Amino acid sequence: MSNILTIFWGKVRGGKLYFDDRAAYDAFIAKHEGKPLVLTFRRPSDIRTNAENRYYWGVIVRMVAEEMGIIPDEAHEFLKSLFLKEGVELEGGRRFEIVRSTADLTVADFESYCEKCRQWSACELECVIPLPGEIILES
Repeated sequence: MSNILTIFWGKVRGGKLYFDDRAAYDAFIAKHEGKPLVLTFRRPSDIRTNAENRYYWGVIVRMVAEEMGIIPDEAHEFLKSLFLKEGVELEGGRRFEIVRSTADLTVADFESYCEKCRQWSACELECVIPLPGEIILES
């Protein structure tokens, strides 16, 4: 997977897909005329919550950045390069590596990623990052 361009919400009724904001969908499609796109369907429960995202940025990324003496965006990119890098093969056998976006991850994949970040931080930085239930985040 690569970075998500945008997300459109909708519902299936009578075997047809109805978008919550059809005009936005139509504008997006018109803007990408002739370009290749991948259409992915997910249930909303598969998308990480705002609370999970706040925990990641407010606890994991912040603590790693502080320990490494870098800014949060750099810590985020660093962690992604450690745990979200994957090889992609094109037709003709050409290979290259991409770094997935955390926004592409399902809830289960995102929690697995956070756990890898916590374990790496404990081993490499000697910094124990608390679990989500062990802290209170401000809204």
